[in-house]
Amino acid sequence: MYEMASLCLQEAHSRLQDNILVRFKEWVQVIKLLVFCYCKSDKFHEAEELLNLMAQETGNLQFYGGAKDRAKVVCELGYTVIHKLLLKNSLEAAERLALKIIETGEQNSILASDAERSLAEIYRRQRKFPEAVERCKKSIIREGFEQIGRSEEEAESEGRLLLALIYFTASDITNYVVREAHLSDADKRK
Repeated sequence: MYEMASLCLQEAHSRLQDNILVRFKEWVQVIKLLVFCYCKSDKFHEAEELLNLMAQETGNLQFYGGAKDRAKVVCELGYTVIHKLLLKNSLEAAERLALKIIETGEQNSILASDAERSLAEIYRRQRKFPEAVERCKKSIIREGFEQIGRSEEEAESEGRLLLALIYFTASDITNYVVREAHLSDADKRK
């Protein structure tokens, strides 16, 4: 079922490519459905390739306008695929895609904090704790970047919770206790 839908959506995608600036809303709907079909069919490699192509094309649109809107779509969809890859424990593919999504966001002044936190979680699972801490800290709001997905408060709270988990997993009790002191009472109960 998803295979047939993917084929139809690929055709619609190729037809919309020529008029993407004019028919942006339709393009977004088709891309979201296509990525959904790829994920449902466990075709994560195809989803990753599509997102990489979209990220590359976003860079090419810098001079024509519309790059930032397209980059937002890439970041949002990228996070969805990263999350699915994490559920499948495909850490290498998730890491590769997260790095690409973060790069695309940074090139367009977008803070892809969900992808940053996902990358921190990947590094935590790989027991690369210094890298996990660094990425987690980057996921907390930075000046000059537009936040997508969650509110600034949610992103900061989730970043701090993940940071505490990283310290706890690394058995770094000193930093865990210090970090816990900065959490709200609601976050401490989570």
